[in-house]
Amino acid sequence: MKKLTLFFALFLFTTLYSQPIIDGALNDSQYSLIAKNTSGRAGFGTLNELGAIYYYSDGDTLYLGITGQIDGDNNIVVFLNFSGYAGRNGVLMGEHSSSAGVFSTNTQKSVYGLDQAKLDMEADYALAFHEFNMTKQFYCDACAYDTSGIKNSASAVVVSRQDGETASDGGTLSGVFGGSQNATFELAYKNDFATDSLHGIEMKLPLSVFDGVDNTQTFQLFVVITTKSGGFSNVCIPGDLGPQNLWNDPDLTEITGQDFFTQPNPLTEVQNDVPKPSISFTLYQNYPNPFNPATIIKYSIPALFGGKQNNSPLRVTLKIYDVLGREIRTLVNRAQKPGKYSVQFNASYLPSGVYFYRLTNGKISITKKMTILK
Repeated sequence: MKKLTLFFALFLFTTLYSQPIIDGALNDSQYSLIAKNTSGRAGFGTLNELGAIYYYSDGDTLYLGITGQIDGDNNIVVFLNFSGYAGRNGVLMGEHSSSAGVFSTNTQKSVYGLDQAKLDMEADYALAFHEFNMTKQFYCDACAYDTSGIKNSASAVVVSRQDGETASDGGTLSGVFGGSQNATFELAYKNDFATDSLHGIEMKLPLSVFDGVDNTQTFQLFVVITTKSGGFSNVCIPGDLGPQNLWNDPDLTEITGQDFFTQPNPLTEVQNDVPKPSISFTLYQNYPNPFNPATIIKYSIPALFGGKQNNSPLRVTLKIYDVLGREIRTLVNRAQKPGKYSVQFNASYLPSGVYFYRLTNGKISITKKMTILK
């Protein structure tokens, strides 16, 4: 009996606290869904698809996955925006030049599409993944931006395979991004999204790879499929780029009515409910997500409020809404002292779909998305 109890305890510990395995399969229990491809576009054909973005962070490392596949010499390009880093707003190239893969620049405006592109969010760092017309190899190029444009770039910072085998860069990516030379980037890719919708690109990014990034920050993403020279397809996450490919020099700020960036996601993992002082209202991503039928939502109330020390209870509300903005349920509506809190939401009575949960205190309001999958 003691052996059985010990085995169960060890199994539970490893299940709760182990890290995702980098193998190109996004079925690890630690992952949370950030966003899905909802447009159904396939401007470059059915062999160039995006499914969804998943992530997990333990406070030191960002695990990131994009389900999907590409063909030929097309690219899946991932743009990252961190809340504490000042990157590029406006035309991506800016005042600098690059000769690295899809990030290459050219003064002949109509030739290359990515350097003259303008995103709907700030671009801090970017990764471009491609097969380079190979059947076994899988390549990753990288680019770092600052306020004036391209800061640094490199081709083939890591070369992986297309069968889920893990490859590491030996510190090359941190050299491009300006981070610690001891930080190792890992990558895996499973090129069979057509038969398994949880397969695609999976990577392990120590936060120390990035210059100016730490786990007190949040991050946003935009993912798009492009040609080898950066011409935009109409396949992206999130958003809908329309029925036609955008090709060269797209300006996403001109497409109104939607955002081409994900909601901010925290880089700090919350593993316990011990109250700790906080300096800002924080709403964490629910876990598990997607879920059925129950999930846990965690949030924190600041010990500093309006620039002053606060020990008094603050009134907060935590409510659930559907995609039409209709209020579904109120989980919290009371005054609470500074600290961290968690509440369980049971959605057994609701159908599958996307829902939103919102934490509010006066003029402060934070909203996140979650998915019920039955």
